[in-house]
Amino acid sequence: MEIRRETAPDASGDAGFTLVELLIVIVVLGLLATVTVFAVRGITDQGQESACAAELRVLVTAQETQMAGGGGYTDEAGLVAAGALSSESTMYEVTVTDGEYSIVPSAASSCTGSAGGSSGGAAEPAAAPAPEPVDPVVIDFGGFVGWEYEPAETADEVVVFGRAEGEADFLAMIAVAPPTSRRVTFLALDQIVDDDDIDTIMSRSRTNGVTDFAIYSADDTSPLADDDGGPAWPDVRTYLANQVTGSEPLHLLGGGATIEQLLLSIG
Repeated sequence: MEIRRETAPDASGDAGFTLVELLIVIVVLGLLATVTVFAVRGITDQGQESACAAELRVLVTAQETQMAGGGGYTDEAGLVAAGALSSESTMYEVTVTDGEYSIVPSAASSCTGSAGGSSGGAAEPAAAPAPEPVDPVVIDFGGFVGWEYEPAETADEVVVFGRAEGEADFLAMIAVAPPTSRRVTFLALDQIVDDDDIDTIMSRSRTNGVTDFAIYSADDTSPLADDDGGPAWPDVRTYLANQVTGSEPLHLLGGGATIEQLLLSIG
């Protein structure tokens, strides 16, 4: 009798995962889960930021619409009642004080932006600082006290007569310091007594250049005595007009004509 022995099938092809392989699979799955979570969180954060920005714009637009139509800002309840908002915001708090409104995130909100406005409009720009006063150079001008601009020796000069208007204009001129090739001297009319004083000033030793004379009409209000006892001149201007020559012209200042403009025109 023949006895057969059956051999157990080879189970080598059905071997399971090793412990190391299982650990690798678990780590990979964990990494994929982590990446997915951060990606979703980033999308969520971006969506929240966009929602906050959109809500803030809506509130600002509502306030400005209310200002244009109602003449003033109001709180959220007022905006809803006026039809500027469909409902009160859950992301922001709106407050109005003394004609100004402010929009800030509510306590339960994760928003960070804010806004505000004032019914007074834009702030006025700060006034430019006043120029520092410039002290004129005091000189002896042929026995008369004068103020001088550009004290350096130059070929040409301008001699200016005046009182209050002339003094203010001369001080404004030296504060601006316009470019000029001329020495400018201001003489107060209060120290001019008669026509001999004008003769002394006009004959004063000076350079060989051209001397222009100028007078402020509004300051020239007193008659000028005749040193020889004759009739008084109506004013200094009349006497100067009879004394100056073509090379020494006479300019009238005041009424919008300034010494600065004169210097810019004659150089």
